[in-house]
Formats: sequence, structure tokens, C-alpha cells
Amino acid sequence: MTRTATTTATTRVVKRSTRLIDDAYAETDLDAAADKWAAVDAKLGEDVAYIPLEISIFNFLHGGKVTGYSNNVSVNGYADLAVIGVEK
Repeated sequence: MTRTATTTATTRVVKRSTRLIDDAYAETDLDAAADKWAAVDAKLGEDVAYIPLEISIFNFLHGGKVTGYSNNVSVNGYADLAVIGVEK
């Protein structure tokens, strides 16, 4: 493969991956977002070799009395622990 062909292929992979990542961040439904992040992971695994630079701890919340939970881009997709509560 020539250098130009390699650069073009790399550009396509980056654009496709960026689009998938943007879609996953924009998804407001948590189950749908999880599916989209799984698709991002699978696509990156097919197209490139990558090693995560950090291993994150995720807090999973469950129950009808959990309050204040939101999943948004301003906190990088992590739960904002300062505003989460439990109804009495």
C-alpha cells in the first residue's frame, strides 16, 4: 500500500469512528447509548489496534427512587455523584 493510500484509509477510519463516537455521546437513552458504545468498540477493534490509556470505574445506579441522575457530555458520560440522591 502506498503512503497516499494508507493516509486515505486512515482518514476514512477516523471519520467513521468520530461519527460513531459523536452518535454515542448524543444518545439520551442509556440502553441505546450502551449499544452505540459497544458498536464503537467493535469497529475500533476491527479497524485499528488500540490500547486503552485508562481503566475507568463506572457507577451503576438502579432503582425507582434514584434521583438527580443524568448522563451527559458535560461530565464526559460519567454519573455526576454530587447531584445523585435517593428518594425517601
